[in-house]
Formats: sequence, structure tokens, C-alpha cells
Amino acid sequence: MMRPMMTSKCAFILTTLCAIHAASSQIATPIEGKSSQRRGRRREAIRRREIQTSGFQRFLEDSGMSMDLSMSMPTEDMPPRPAHLFPQPFPHTRFTAWDNLTEGEKFTAESLGYNSFSWNNFEISDLEYVMYDALTELQQTGVAALGFDRDSWDCWILHYEGLWWQQLQQAGLAQYYETLGWNEEMWNTGVGLPITEDYFWYELTEEQKHAAAQLCFNPITWDWIPLDQLN
Repeated sequence: MMRPMMTSKCAFILTTLCAIHAASSQIATPIEGKSSQRRGRRREAIRRREIQTSGFQRFLEDSGMSMDLSMSMPTEDMPPRPAHLFPQPFPHTRFTAWDNLTEGEKFTAESLGYNSFSWNNFEISDLEYVMYDALTELQQTGVAALGFDRDSWDCWILHYEGLWWQQLQQAGLAQYYETLGWNEEMWNTGVGLPITEDYFWYELTEEQKHAAAQLCFNPITWDWIPLDQLN
């Protein structure tokens, strides 16, 4: 019995994904070194937050809350309005634990340099420190297969942290980082951190949560909750 011929569309997709896989070691360099500064800041914040983890767990137990994506939504006493929601569509695939991905999604993720650990933990993969326009064409094709375009990638993955302060101002985004305690000198030089970098999501004020959401942060990305630990 003859095997059915592969359609031209399927052949094109397979060829493209294989090309991405072959080029996965050629990760683009973060724009002007800004994202590498971010990595140092965020990992230092992780170290400090680990000290507070036991207190956070007690908070969850005492309040009867569970950590899931719903905590990024408006509070019950605040009517949901567009201003309180994320500015970009929610990337469901990227927030799906590795073991729950389809084989095709895993193949695409591996083509981009992910493994189960770097997928389940945000800001581990080198790829997540590269603004969309600095990705190679093949990498852009790969992230598109995972549901991202330029705007959603730079928001959900980079939180626009590959931009300089003046660029944030021009895009109307600096105001949100100001609400989180950042200023131009701190941002551009990488010297100093706002106190919010030491806060868990539940410790932020409602105004700060709103600002963080406009930068596509939610409790999972803000607190670095591994996807395989979500309920």
C-alpha cells in the first residue's frame, strides 16, 4: 500500500522547523547589552526572594489561596475593565508545562534551544533575553509557531526590558516601570534596584499590579513559579 504523499504545506513546515533546529545554537545577541544587565538584576532578585519563600508559603496556607494564573486577574472587589487586563493576548502555549505540550510544540521549543527545565522556568533560556527584532528569521518563525508575534514576544517574554528608558518613554511604557519604582538612571546604568524587585506578587499594591500587568507580568513570571508546579 502506497504511503500518502506529504502536502506541500506540510513539507514546508517540516523543512522550516528542521532549519530552525539546525540553527538553534546561533542565538542572537541581546540588544546593546541591556538584556544581559536584566539577567543579572533578576537573578540577584531571585536569590534574595528565596530567603522569603517560607513566609510566602505561609501566606498561601493561611489565606487558603493557590498559585495559578487566575491571580493575575482583577480582584473580586474591582470590576473587570479592559484597563486592568493584559495589553497583549495571553500566550497559552508558553504557559503550558512541558509535559503537557504536544510533540509538535516540544519539537519547535527544542528547535529554539529549550529543554524541559528552561521551558518550565521563565528567563532561563538565552532566547528569552532577545528582543523580537534581534531574533533571526528562523527564530521568528519558531516563536510564531508558538503563538508569538513582535508585540506579544517583547511584552510577555522581554517585558520591554531590552529597551532604553527613552525608548520606553516614547512607547508610553516608562510610566509603568516608574510605578514599580524604576527611574531613568537606575534603568540605563543597571545600578540600584527598586524595592519592588524584592516583592512577591501578593506584596505589590493594586496600582503596582496593574502597572506590572501592562508590562505582561503575572504572578507566574513575577515570582518565577515553575510551570510544572502549577495546580
